[in-house]
Amino acid sequence: MAELLYTEDFGDSTEQWWKEDGNLTITTVGDVQPLIEDNQRRFNDAPERFGDGTFHEVARMDGQTIERLAKAHNMTFAQLMDSRNPEAAAVWSRFLNDRDTRAFRTRPGHVVMKAR
Repeated sequence: MAELLYTEDFGDSTEQWWKEDGNLTITTVGDVQPLIEDNQRRFNDAPERFGDGTFHEVARMDGQTIERLAKAHNMTFAQLMDSRNPEAAAVWSRFLNDRDTRAFRTRPGHVVMKAR
């Protein structure tokens, strides 16, 4: 039977550390519904054209989603977030243009990520 060693509440997520048969398992559970609802409001209120500047917010997501995306592509969190990494840019472009993950988008349109 698993033994709960530690629980930490971060407000938007809860982390639990479990020990079973000498193995340590860390679980993180969070509710992304408020984020999704806010993203939908931002998406609906977004202007048709981007303003001046080089950075434009097109999506928002929680850290758990980013961790899962990195793991699914055999990357670390840091590798996925590295703006100089062309593989990461390709992963982000696919993710941000995928109809299944559009709930994370805050603006309409097609996103093209390029490594700097």
